[in-house]
Amino acid sequence: MLTRGRAIAIGLILALVMGVACTPRVRFLALRQELAALTIAPDAPPLDGLRRYRGVIHVHSNLSHDSRGDPAEILSAAKAIGLDFVMMTDHNNPKIFQRGLEGLHDGVLIVRGAEIGSEGDYLLALGIESFIDPAGKTFREITAAIAAQGGVAIGAHPNRFHHWSDPGLAGVEVWDLYDEAISDRWRYATLALDVLFSYGAYPAEILLSIVRHPARALAAFDDETRRRPLVAIGTPDAHRNVRIFRRLDPYPLTLHLVTTYLLAEDKTRPALLDALRRGRAYLAFDLLASAPTFDFRLVDGQGKSWMMGDRVPAGAGRTLRVFAPHAGRITVIRDGRVISQTDAPTLEQPVDGPGVYRAEVALSVQGQWRPWIYSNPIYVQ
Repeated sequence: MLTRGRAIAIGLILALVMGVACTPRVRFLALRQELAALTIAPDAPPLDGLRRYRGVIHVHSNLSHDSRGDPAEILSAAKAIGLDFVMMTDHNNPKIFQRGLEGLHDGVLIVRGAEIGSEGDYLLALGIESFIDPAGKTFREITAAIAAQGGVAIGAHPNRFHHWSDPGLAGVEVWDLYDEAISDRWRYATLALDVLFSYGAYPAEILLSIVRHPARALAAFDDETRRRPLVAIGTPDAHRNVRIFRRLDPYPLTLHLVTTYLLAEDKTRPALLDALRRGRAYLAFDLLASAPTFDFRLVDGQGKSWMMGDRVPAGAGRTLRVFAPHAGRITVIRDGRVISQTDAPTLEQPVDGPGVYRAEVALSVQGQWRPWIYSNPIYVQ
């Protein structure tokens, strides 16, 4: 017989379970509604002779030992998201250059590359033409081999990367999904509950919940760029190999999470690689909100402007200008230190001396500032 005390206990347990079950769904629905209501800011000024191309870097297919992803799935996801390019980085093996995707596919440009391990670190060899055997080679010899093929060498996995000062390195990841997913494992229990009770076909909000400001990687990046130019990117490190109750990393989700925008003359492999090499790039967590009109430049009194990656002689009457697609918290950093901040869609900051200047934008969602856009630097010398 069900006593009153047992009935109350069962009721409390059911209420607790239902509360746990409903909380993620309610929270995620509120997030979607808030993002959909964002006000669009005025467009940034036009780019002189350049266009923004949106894509992803660091993607694995079934040519990698730890991925079962079909190349057709990658192409389908890239097209559905509206990407202009995908830079493939299967784990280094000769099959990449025999069977790997390359070239223009239904409007999406595939740039072939590889992820190569050396001396405890990993490199993204973007745009290389043939297999590079790392056996017996130092890290520096591998970056030189990448450059010799016309490729771009990017340091991967920033939370454990050591070769920041390698002269052959064109850039580094400052955010990598895999690195974030394996850090702070105390969060796994909460994430598992969110996965169990989210009910979404693609748990996008769960993936967004692990995105944090990459303070450690940016500190190392700022330190290195005081000595020489370097480009920063963010990557999904897409594998399509994680399943907890359901598929957590389908390509339509991970390829949308964090994108790299390149300011290039056209959508060709040489132009995109050149833009990346020169630092004409910014990264954005597009799954939170797309950033196709973000702009960061330096202008003088006569209207001349310089873009991200440019080296600019110091002079009087110069101003940094930041344009965000939505009102957010815009921060300008000089040599690793914050020099200006405002909660608005635009910011202007006078430049009073040499330094390495870059910008960040955070978006206020559900009462907290979420990481959103990270520019590459302008070098005032």
